[in-house]
Amino acid sequence: MWAQRKTKKDLDLEIERWPQKFPYIKLVTATNNFMEDQKLGEGGFGVVYKGFLIDLSMEVAIKRCSDLPSHFKTQYETEVKITSRLRHRNVIRLIGYSHHKDRPLLVYEFAPHGTLSSHLFDSKKPPLSWAQRQEIALGLAHALRYLHEECVARYVVHRDVKSANVLLDENYEVKLSDFGLAMVSDHDGDLRETDVWGTEGYVAPEYQCTGRFGKGSDVYSFGVVVLEIACGRKATDLVRWVWGLYGAGRILEAADARLVGEFDRQGMERLMVLGLWCANPDHTERPSMRQVIGVLEFSEVALPKLALEMPSPRYVVPRPSVTAAKATSHQILSLTGALPSESSSQSNSKTLSFDSKGHAAKSCFINHDKKYGRRRGKEY
Repeated sequence: MWAQRKTKKDLDLEIERWPQKFPYIKLVTATNNFMEDQKLGEGGFGVVYKGFLIDLSMEVAIKRCSDLPSHFKTQYETEVKITSRLRHRNVIRLIGYSHHKDRPLLVYEFAPHGTLSSHLFDSKKPPLSWAQRQEIALGLAHALRYLHEECVARYVVHRDVKSANVLLDENYEVKLSDFGLAMVSDHDGDLRETDVWGTEGYVAPEYQCTGRFGKGSDVYSFGVVVLEIACGRKATDLVRWVWGLYGAGRILEAADARLVGEFDRQGMERLMVLGLWCANPDHTERPSMRQVIGVLEFSEVALPKLALEMPSPRYVVPRPSVTAAKATSHQILSLTGALPSESSSQSNSKTLSFDSKGHAAKSCFINHDKKYGRRRGKEY
């Protein structure tokens, strides 16, 4: 017998009790025993399957994690409880979790239109319209403002904002996902780690070389995604390319060719300049997400006049210090640190750092661990 579909009021009552701990067999049933044709995607730490929970009459995405290092497993249940406190229309909702043979499974709401990156870069899919792109940029901005200003603590830093982590629901509304690298802080200052995490092309330069990160790191990544939305090009070297066209007075040449000119020229220019403002290598010149939303919602809000040449980063690589690098439990708390980045590409990149006067300081590089998508910032 088919289960009666629940009303929105019923589902809202269920949501208040989420996340649930599901019996493993229920998730087996939901995915037809994790059949290959139910697979939505695969990353560095596991596989995501589409499922259907009969008792909730709901489609879900079930992340079946790979075998994880033991030091991640000990934090798992606490981190799931913290993640469940995120409540925003543009943030993916954690519905529940389970375990099987000491491996976690996470159950999320299902976003039927998949990732933003697939719509931007898969030539088999029709291009997003100009109106859709504007709404997606605004939805992502609202998600980040919520994390930075309005959620469970002082602020949450996502640390892996990228188009592959922006999901789209049935109405193409944004659902920011994958909080595997997120940190929540109870103070306003930047945080610092010895290990640098993230995805190439989206990592803010000051974080890449010093290990220091904060709201501005997410703003940088957001700026890169905005440029991807406007240009239809992937993140690597995108900021430098668009800034070069901006300096030459030809920024509209960067607009996505798949739009075939069907966009508002002034609006497109504003969107790309906003992307550059957010992705400014000089972290002191980036806006807050509150300012970003003002620009996106009100066309009369003025944008800053950017330098014609892309600025240099402003930071000093600190001397390594074990005590300074390790964050204490009352300072920062991992949301879902048990789930590393799904990026599994392996490469080495070198970046120069600069002091406050623009002089080159030390150099650093990121070493990518292919298995877990882990990146360690080192000095040489």
